[in-house]
Amino acid sequence: MKIFLLVIGLLCPFQATAESLYLASNVAADVYVNGEKAGKTPMRLEYGGEEIALKKDGYNTAVLTKPYLMRGRSGGVADGMDQMTSESVNISGAFAAAAVTVETTAGVAGYVIGGVAGLIAGLAIPPAVMELYADNHHFITLFPENATQQETLYALKQMEARHLVLAGFDRQFQPEFVNALSIQAQLPESTVKRLLRENPTPDGAANAVAAAMAEELNL
Repeated sequence: MKIFLLVIGLLCPFQATAESLYLASNVAADVYVNGEKAGKTPMRLEYGGEEIALKKDGYNTAVLTKPYLMRGRSGGVADGMDQMTSESVNISGAFAAAAVTVETTAGVAGYVIGGVAGLIAGLAIPPAVMELYADNHHFITLFPENATQQETLYALKQMEARHLVLAGFDRQFQPEFVNALSIQAQLPESTVKRLLRENPTPDGAANAVAAAMAEELNL
């Protein structure tokens, strides 16, 4: 009997183990798996290599493909500041895009933030950016369609603030982190502390900070 079971096992095709992915975004977007609607961000799903698309009226569609999504090991939230990655996401249809790199690193004296420096007026940018901020946790920033240059630049500024929240969320109550986020988001430290306290998840806090930035400017 044992030999028979072994033979059956060898004859059965290998089934790849699905990865449990968590997808969040800057706007509540519909999630499609191989063209079928599966839910709305933020959400968790089992991923086995299918094409995933995030769609939102008024925003460019982000198509998330296997090479990006299967890079899902960041080293965990505790190491996210050093391990976090950002990728330009493939968009439905071809586009010419400049790589907009957002990097956040922890230093002895605090936090060094780099971002859209060097962005040239009229330069095309990726309509969406996907960031890996914890094991199999992806945050996708969707950019508005037909945005003006000013709207695009502000959206990038919000993206940088979200990136800092995602990358350093495990340090959210350290004075250096609060100060860096206050400067990056141009919000009072008291507001930053309140938003971090009221939003206990990285993606929730990231979006709350970005929303407060817009509210500050009456956008």
